[in-house]
Amino acid sequence: MRLFVKQRFFSFLDSFDVYDDYKNVVFHVKGKLNFGHYLEVLDNKNIVVGHIEQELFHLFHPTFNIYIGNRYVGNIRKKFTLFTNEYDIHYNGYSVIGNFFELDYSIYDQYGQLKATVSKELFHFKDYYCLDIKNDNDVTDVLMFTLAMDCEKCSRR
Repeated sequence: MRLFVKQRFFSFLDSFDVYDDYKNVVFHVKGKLNFGHYLEVLDNKNIVVGHIEQELFHLFHPTFNIYIGNRYVGNIRKKFTLFTNEYDIHYNGYSVIGNFFELDYSIYDQYGQLKATVSKELFHFKDYYCLDIKNDNDVTDVLMFTLAMDCEKCSRR
């Protein structure tokens, strides 16, 4: 399954729409006013699927907790490194391999099997990602993980 995550053009807080190959909106992502990043993910019927919440007071190690429904399922944390971007990932046994500019990366499970590839499209005014997900059962997990990674990148700006 392929999804396209497009940041809304006129939004004060991070807000995205997630489309399928046929341009149907599958998910809405709404940024909420909070201390740190807070994203709420809703399906196309406006039912909350999950949320991502930044832990406060982690200046050098930004941490983003991922919830599906109201259940905590894991987090990502930026490691303190000077010239590389490395992460502590505690989410479904995932690991990430990507390029220097963090525009394209692949998500693998704990067995080394490819779960998804994420590519950031260039030459757009707002963020625009393409998620190529290998198994339809992993859509929610991959989307939540990708949004948490985007939050981490935004927190460094």
